[in-house]
Amino acid sequence: DAALASYQQALTLFRAVGERVGEANTLRAIGDVQRFRDDNDAALASYQQALTLFRAVGERVGEANCYGALSRLEVQRGGNIGKAEAQLIEAITLHQAIGSRYDVAVDYGNFAIVLYNRGEKSKAKDYAALSEPLYRALSHPSADVMKQIMDEA
Repeated sequence: DAALASYQQALTLFRAVGERVGEANTLRAIGDVQRFRDDNDAALASYQQALTLFRAVGERVGEANCYGALSRLEVQRGGNIGKAEAQLIEAITLHQAIGSRYDVAVDYGNFAIVLYNRGEKSKAKDYAALSEPLYRALSHPSADVMKQIMDEA
């Protein structure tokens, strides 16, 4: 509750001064809190508002992060896996265009974790297999988490 209240205050301030990137980042953060609280409809609305703003100002990193969040939300709420994968592809494509190998690894890895937690173990294994070598190339410890998902799935 405190986090949401603080984010709402920040959102009001960003809107008052016309800082659209700050507004978009705050909306995405609000969506993250709402998703954590399983308030999925509110999270979806927050992410979509943030995505619209990120697109309007040309902030591709924020846009990519929203697509990643939307893909995980779709899986988390038991939605359409194909839709979630399409959103993930949007995130991956943007992160690749920016040149962020780390974010591509994170996108695949976080998607694998959400799939695994929803019981979609075969698909989780596929996405972990995409993430693991990227993490490994970066000497990131999450490579071991991806390996564990691949071994257990």
